[in-house]
Amino acid sequence: MTRFQARVALVQAGYFDTVNTYIATLPQTDVKRLAWEDAAEWERASPTLNFLANMLGLSDTDVDDLFILASGISA
Repeated sequence: MTRFQARVALVQAGYFDTVNTYIATLPQTDVKRLAWEDAAEWERASPTLNFLANMLGLSDTDVDDLFILASGISA
């Protein structure tokens, strides 16, 4: 999914503020922060994505559902 689709899906699912607040606590050079701010696309196997999913307590099914939600989002 694209960065835009990921962010909108997180907004719609109610997770965006939590993730964004966490990312803001990280140093500018942290890989997770760089990925959040600069990645053009998010892959399902992304280590950062899976870290954030674990942080949120999401199951694999929950993450899959977010990808499905994101696939229907367009700008």
